[in-house]
Amino acid sequence: MVKLMRRNLDWWAIITATIFLGFQVVCDLSLPNLTSNLINNGVAKGNVGYIWQIGLQMLGLTLVGIFAAAGNVYFASTQAQKMGARLRGKIFKKVLSFSFLIPLIKSLSPHK
Repeated sequence: MVKLMRRNLDWWAIITATIFLGFQVVCDLSLPNLTSNLINNGVAKGNVGYIWQIGLQMLGLTLVGIFAAAGNVYFASTQAQKMGARLRGKIFKKVLSFSFLIPLIKSLSPHK
């Protein structure tokens, strides 16, 4: 499988998808910490300014996480589709190279 991946994938796209995945994970894992800070330092103390500040940070992190997830899905899915298309093309060429099929294809052709 590693040989197929080396031959059929664009490494720049794989690295880009991995970077987007890293940003998504950081954003997703930061939200619970911000939520606990919001509750402990904002709601419990009645600090409305702090609640707004942390709420806007959470909204920003969520938006960054959404864009990172979209970038990850885009690059990963396009590479999967390209790899599948390349493998299908190679298999098709290999099947057509079988010598016993050439006379059969010529005999079935409507243009004799």
